[in-house]
Amino acid sequence: MKAAIQRLLPKNRFARSVSVLAGGTVAGQAIVVLASPVLTRLYTPEDFGLLAVFASLLGILSVVVGLRYELAIPLPENEDDATSIAALNLLIVLGMTALCMVFIVLFRAPVADLLNAPALEIYLWLLPVGLLFFGIYQVLSYWAIRTKEYPAIALTKLTQAIGITGIQVCGYALGPLALILGQVIGQGLGVVALARKIKKPQCLSSAKDDNEVGSVEYSKLKSEKNDAKRQKCCLCLGNIKHQASAYREFPLLATWTGLASAAGMQLIPLLIFIYFGGAAAGYFSITHRIMSLPMSVMGQSVGDVFYREAVDAYRQGTLGALVIKTNKILIVMALPVVLFGSLIAPQVFYMVFGAEWKTAGVIAQCIAPWMFLQFITTPSTRIYPILGKHKLALLFQVSFFLFSIMAIGVGSLVFESFISCVLFLSLGNSIIYLVRLLVSVKLAGGSPLVPLSNLANHGMVSILACSPLVILYAYSGDFHGVDKTWASMVLVTLVMVTISIYRLLMVKKNVN
Repeated sequence: MKAAIQRLLPKNRFARSVSVLAGGTVAGQAIVVLASPVLTRLYTPEDFGLLAVFASLLGILSVVVGLRYELAIPLPENEDDATSIAALNLLIVLGMTALCMVFIVLFRAPVADLLNAPALEIYLWLLPVGLLFFGIYQVLSYWAIRTKEYPAIALTKLTQAIGITGIQVCGYALGPLALILGQVIGQGLGVVALARKIKKPQCLSSAKDDNEVGSVEYSKLKSEKNDAKRQKCCLCLGNIKHQASAYREFPLLATWTGLASAAGMQLIPLLIFIYFGGAAAGYFSITHRIMSLPMSVMGQSVGDVFYREAVDAYRQGTLGALVIKTNKILIVMALPVVLFGSLIAPQVFYMVFGAEWKTAGVIAQCIAPWMFLQFITTPSTRIYPILGKHKLALLFQVSFFLFSIMAIGVGSLVFESFISCVLFLSLGNSIIYLVRLLVSVKLAGGSPLVPLSNLANHGMVSILACSPLVILYAYSGDFHGVDKTWASMVLVTLVMVTISIYRLLMVKKNVN
């Protein structure tokens, strides 16, 4: 079986690494997707609204828990330096978690009232716990990326998914507490699984063998941080301080970039909750969760592998080619699926999740362009830390953050419906992501016209593939309760599967 799987994997190193990482992630996310129809029948939209608020808080705080030093772990050529950065990161995580715990103990009631979610107060004690697990997991994950231990990361995704869905399904009698516990404990299971799988730094193993842990002699570093020559040092306080200074742009700029990114996304359900109520926040939360699952599976997998490969490509002068090729593959993979899924989203949500969730399908149609452009753009933006373009990255994320606030706040006053507000939000963020993609390609040394050409060429093929569905919509009339609609879906699905197989074969040809 293992040999058969090995033969199915692409020969190209980059594609093979993505396949391994995505494979485990797909298995984990499949569990989440399969459990979603059950969860939507066990919990109310209001319950999911509370989960959305908690997840938003955790998502925002998780950006600052390590001050973004985890992003620097794959960058140094010297492993001792990377080990010192990881140790620094863990110390910061512990300190930030302690501060969060004190804050929650003192101010959990005002925080819940500020968020217009008083029912959340009794669950906020789980926030520091989730923050601790997330911070440690980030350190371990980026160390695994540095050492290219992608199977270990994939296994943790599966472990997390099993833990999350198992607790949420089995503990439904606890109400929203089970949803939140599932998220927190699932993250903790990922920490345990990854810690057991990854390799320890060489210097730690050597130091342990020589009984030198904590007592290795450290020589003074030279003034030039990039060309410093020193004796071997494993977790010396001096080197930890040096690495903290050498990569100080990560806490000073990258932290704000990450915070703006997380706030721009995580504040959306919070603002929807405040302006439109818990049901609207629940609709948006579950829709974004379902829509982002396939995107996050491949996008995160490609992004993690791309980040490590981009470090090497930058040193070799081939970064531009890597960015353009990766972006083209993502366009080919995602565009037909997004167009097809957008057309049938309301009907799929209606049939799978129940009549109560048909509105979520309309929301899925609205945010589809946004999700697609985010998917094809995000991996290429991982070059900003490598190139030291922290200020530019911050500019884009602040734009995303400010527009998200404006779209919900102003939209609630200008538009009569919640759906119109979401559509306005999606269109604006789609434009921001497109501009960001073109700038990223330019920074990497490529031509911005190339991704535009790829979008146009593959967009025409995808539109042509979906055109039968548009005709069948007009012919079938009401989608619900009409038997011939099922035949229409089967026919169009066969067309899409055929084209998708062809496109995937083209992708395989390009990457091998």
